Amino acid sequence: PPKNRYSAIRDVIDITMLSGVEVEKNTAKNDTFYVEGGRYIKFVFNGKWSDYSKFSHYIYMNILPKTKLHRRSGADIELFHYTTNFYDDDPKFICDYFIPVD
Repeated sequence: PPKNRYSAIRDVIDITMLSGVEVEKNTAKNDTFYVEGGRYIKFVFNGKWSDYSKFSHYIYMNILPKTKLHRRSGADIELFHYTTNFYDDDPKFICDYFIPVD
């Protein structure tokens, strides 16, 4: 049996963490989306929609405190890569998830 309720999540969600992603300056693409400059920590989600809400919760409640990183103001950035089974009832997809950190 899992030691805590997050143990089961670790079995379902593939988390890859890359520390030190930094945006040199504020950027604009087609004048519709702006990214605030600064450091970001990057996670990669590879799973189903039904597991996605557990992903960010696990990052904020477990990984950020353990790494002693502090979230700064700014929006989280989600970059979705849809797979061929996008139209399934509970499709798998890949998401690059960036969190602004100090």
